[in-house]
Amino acid sequence: MLLPTFEEYNKYGQTYNRFFIDPWYRPVKRNPPIWFFKLMVGHFKNAFDRWEEFFFNSAPPYDLQIWLFNKTFIRSEIYCAKVDHFGQTRNIFTPSTVQKSFPEQIFGGKIKAELEWVLCDDFNYFDEEDFLDIYGNLPTISKNKFIENFHADGRKYYTFKIGDVWVGRLKCIK
Repeated sequence: MLLPTFEEYNKYGQTYNRFFIDPWYRPVKRNPPIWFFKLMVGHFKNAFDRWEEFFFNSAPPYDLQIWLFNKTFIRSEIYCAKVDHFGQTRNIFTPSTVQKSFPEQIFGGKIKAELEWVLCDDFNYFDEEDFLDIYGNLPTISKNKFIENFHADGRKYYTFKIGDVWVGRLKCIK
């Protein structure tokens, strides 16, 4: 896992990185075994610490996060976004309404203690046109628990919950 560069960060206002480990990260992505994923989480934390040092010494206000996906572990990543002022957060995911304990048996206890964690929902999103091209008709919506939503401009889109994502940030010093 490399240190971030300012090129992507400045161009898009964000940057991210994840582990691309063969054979799990191929066109059809698979989760590694739990014991191996725990090793990956340790490497994520080490990389997160290096990113924190890099951004702390070099960047305007930022929001540095680790995303640990539960069910689709291989999608886990480190993410950093520009914000207007320190302490501000940029939330990509919606906090979950369900109360769950941090899954230490999957991710490990050390990383739990070192970061603040928020449980969020991980959804697939489909604009109406894409949804109808892929899934077809309305009975598919209710059968598969798709949720109908609307963009601010009135366009329809559908979501389907695929799992959880734990979003971790450095603990604030109070």
